[in-house]
Amino acid sequence: MSSSKYLALLIPATALIIMSFMLIASGGARAASVTGTWSSTAGSDGYFDDTWPADFHYNAWLTLYSGGTGTFKLTCTSVTSVQPGWESAYTGVGKTTTVNVDYTTSGSSVTLVVHSTMGGTYTFPLTVSGNRMTGSGSYVDEGYVTNNWAMDLTLGGGGGGGGSGDLGLPDLSSLSAPAAGIAIAGGVVGLAASLLPPPLSLQMPLQPPGTTSGSHLVPADAPMQAPPNGYPPNYPHPQGTSASMNCPFCGMPTLSPFATGWFCTNAMCPARRGNFQGGTHHQYNDMTWRQP
Repeated sequence: MSSSKYLALLIPATALIIMSFMLIASGGARAASVTGTWSSTAGSDGYFDDTWPADFHYNAWLTLYSGGTGTFKLTCTSVTSVQPGWESAYTGVGKTTTVNVDYTTSGSSVTLVVHSTMGGTYTFPLTVSGNRMTGSGSYVDEGYVTNNWAMDLTLGGGGGGGGSGDLGLPDLSSLSAPAAGIAIAGGVVGLAASLLPPPLSLQMPLQPPGTTSGSHLVPADAPMQAPPNGYPPNYPHPQGTSASMNCPFCGMPTLSPFATGWFCTNAMCPARRGNFQGGTHHQYNDMTWRQP
């Protein structure tokens, strides 16, 4: 075989080998594995949410499994830039929320999809450099509030960043499943602001404790916030009484005791399931007040 024929075979083969090495080096052939637990980078927030009426700082633990699934855990470490009248946002410090995530990788890029428990999904574009994962951007949450976010995580880090945490939500651990689900949805997707009580100047005084009777109209999609024979958290009156109190979601004195449980009668309460499912209508149940 002549030398020219050898060269004709050798040059394409060599070029193919060089291109393969270049593709692997650039990460284009196959993205590196990102499985493991990524937690807050020391000296920074693992996750930060700049929204209204406050900014929320979190310690974060992002655990990614092979197969493109994982979990995202946030614990609120501090709340800053609180607007006047919204001081209840500080109650979020120390609370923890965990949600499921999916992810895909392409080279050094990671696309994280966070799932709220009410069906919403939120996409966070991230970049991996060595053992560090970072990203920032903005999104509109289920309460129609714009959130600016930033994430800074280290693979195998201690999770003790400069400040991070939960969502500025009241303690809902004793509420019924629908209400608790709404709280979890807000945990990661920025519902903190929309679920906070309104400014103190808008809050009305509680009804004095006493006997209630008759019936009342309750929105059909209002979640039960306490069982028929129990009391909501932080009930401000003595046990044995039946009086309305401030709803932890809307801040109005419309969380009331009925024969079938405690429900908020405020038609505009953000806890109504229809608000999150996109089908809220002003439909009501005629419910009987419980006796003390």
